[in-house]
Amino acid sequence: MYSSTIQFVLYTGLVCLMSSGRVYSQETEPLRIACGVLNVGQVRQVKIPISNNGKRNMIVDRVSICCGNPRPTIDKKAIRPGQSAELTQQVTRSEPGHFRMTGRVSFKQPENKQLVFAIEGEARQPIRAWVGWDAMPLKEVDYYEKEIRLDTVHQSGKDLAIRLTADPGVFDLEDALLSVESEYFALDRRSIEFRRVQKQKATVSGQIDGGNDDKAEGCIRQIHVGRVVSKQSPPLNPLSTLELMLRVRPGGSFPIGELTDKIVLVFRDESKCYLPLAFRAVGDVYGETSVLGLGQISRSKTTTIPFSIHFLDKERVWPEITLKVEGILSNAVSVFVRDDDSDDNRLDLMIEVDGRALPSACKGYIVSRIWIMEEGNDRETVPLVLYGYM
Repeated sequence: MYSSTIQFVLYTGLVCLMSSGRVYSQETEPLRIACGVLNVGQVRQVKIPISNNGKRNMIVDRVSICCGNPRPTIDKKAIRPGQSAELTQQVTRSEPGHFRMTGRVSFKQPENKQLVFAIEGEARQPIRAWVGWDAMPLKEVDYYEKEIRLDTVHQSGKDLAIRLTADPGVFDLEDALLSVESEYFALDRRSIEFRRVQKQKATVSGQIDGGNDDKAEGCIRQIHVGRVVSKQSPPLNPLSTLELMLRVRPGGSFPIGELTDKIVLVFRDESKCYLPLAFRAVGDVYGETSVLGLGQISRSKTTTIPFSIHFLDKERVWPEITLKVEGILSNAVSVFVRDDDSDDNRLDLMIEVDGRALPSACKGYIVSRIWIMEEGNDRETVPLVLYGYM
């Protein structure tokens, strides 16, 4: 495990100043500690030895850190003159980017000011990732997005494909994956391959990206004027690709509704790859969405909004439909089939909300839940949340 050690002596302003036996721990500027670059998920221990160069014992009262990070620890609270204590802070990040963690050490002696320290560094994600349902196009993961939205899937489940790539000079994927953490999926199989990726270079006459040289050599991004004169093949860059296939846990299926699953890929060097998924699981009959916004509801007229129901079986039909409503819209909602032609596996509806049927005291945001179903069959329903405002 990587360890970073910073030597710090308790002086005023980091400069020795003794006055009547007092030792001041620090002025207002925090002690800046460089943590360096670490991969997302890696755990790094930053150790800060604190020395007492005064003539009196120093008693540590409290050690704290900001932003929900693990609290730092100190091996001794009483620091005798000429001795040291070691402060240890565990650093790990779940997202790439620059980070700064500010902590404080306070002492029981009022003459000793707080020690304020700031640990700074850069977290990187050396792995590019793509994810998607098996046999469907994969989406590249943006690690700065909160979630990866996948297409709607049937509740019976579907395999999940993950593709990872990395430069072996930065991160070696071969035999690196230790485990897969997931609520709904388990690792089914994996394969790795090594290939070489080549960026095409060319010598062009004219202008490249605003340049005005007569001839320029580089990666072609945008050619404003000119033509390709010759092409050159630069050295090939190695790239390793790890293919994973996750299967719905044995004997399991998805519950119907909006689902989330934070998949965590754990590697040998303590690096992690976080894949927060969001998707919708549906049954044999399902609506095009589970939440429908009505916008502003008028008290003097009817608000209408289209809605469609889909059938997995193209031969399936609902000759008559009915609905159940819970909430403030219970007396104001109705639904009917639209006159326009529908696809074989789709039923197009129109939902109406009569504002005149709402209570007179109704104001602000309105939310109700409805269930659309076939007349006489309440075993299969399409749930829908309606919301609007007055």
